[in-house]
Amino acid sequence: MSITTIASAAFATESVSLVPGAPQVLELIEQITSTETFKGGNRKKPDELRQNYRFNEQLLRGGVHPSIGIVDDVLTTGSHFRAIKDMILERLPDTKVVGFFIARRVIPDPFDSVSIEDLQVRLTSVCRENAS
Repeated sequence: MSITTIASAAFATESVSLVPGAPQVLELIEQITSTETFKGGNRKKPDELRQNYRFNEQLLRGGVHPSIGIVDDVLTTGSHFRAIKDMILERLPDTKVVGFFIARRVIPDPFDSVSIEDLQVRLTSVCRENAS
C-alpha cells in the first residue's frame, strides 16, 4: 500500500478552489519509503506504520482544515487509516477526519455453515453430559 493511495486524496473542505466551496485535493501526507503488499503473517500496528509517513509541511501552513478525508483503495484492518488519522489529529486536533474506501475485505463468517438446529442438538447433548 502506498501513501499516494492513502492520502493523496486527503482534502480540506474550506480551501482555495476554482469552484467556491468545492473540496481541494491535497497530498497532505507522504510515504517515506515504498512498502510491500501484505501477504500474511504479522501486520504492522498503526504506531509502526506512522514511522513511514510524514506531513507535507507546506500544505499544513495553508490555513484551516476543518475536515479532511482520507481515500484508500481497500479497507482490511484499518491500520493504515488509523495511523494517518492519528497523525492528523495530533497536529490538527479540531479537524474532523473521515475515511473513504473503494472496497472492504470480506471476512468469512465462521458460523456461516452452522444452523440453529445444529446448535440446539449440540446444546442438548452438552446438557445431558453435564447432568450425568
